[in-house]
Amino acid sequence: MIRVEDKPRVAAWEDLGYGVKVLLRPRAYAICSAARSAAHRKVRDLLETLDTLRANGVVGQDLPDLSDPDIRAGLADAFYVQSLGLYAIKEWTGVESADGSSPAPVTATAIADLFDLAPVIADRFLTLWDKSPEVDAEKKLSENVRSGTSVEAPNTAAPVPTEASLAPGASAAPTASSVPTSATSPAA
Repeated sequence: MIRVEDKPRVAAWEDLGYGVKVLLRPRAYAICSAARSAAHRKVRDLLETLDTLRANGVVGQDLPDLSDPDIRAGLADAFYVQSLGLYAIKEWTGVESADGSSPAPVTATAIADLFDLAPVIADRFLTLWDKSPEVDAEKKLSENVRSGTSVEAPNTAAPVPTEASLAPGASAAPTASSVPTSATSPAA
């Protein structure tokens, strides 16, 4: 269950690892939707640019093969996480600019460079963004327990022994006579 409350949500600092921390705006569907829209637009624009270049005789090995659906999907994912970063990150620490000044300004180029340089940071950012602290807090209050209910009652059964007991006089070690000597499944 998710509890909807009429209280202001605030930006929160998240640790992305490698000394990088980001101040994220409160999660909102509009931010995700805007990032998705920007990613699709960037892929469309790139397709048009590549078509124009090829039509003008520019052929290069640096140009991505957007006829491959996996390449298109990968670029769309990269553009999505970069756009989401641009819309969601208010500020950061642990990211230096090329001239060594710290922190680098939070710009589309700096975010793309960081996520391209360290894809593990991009993945961590996306995971943290998708993991709403408000939903997690609510989830902890009503987590399922082993019995399948959300509220654990006191245990009324006696503990079960952890090891099975053998019949009197039986040995735990296998013997030659305990191994089947013929097929145990019906003949085909």
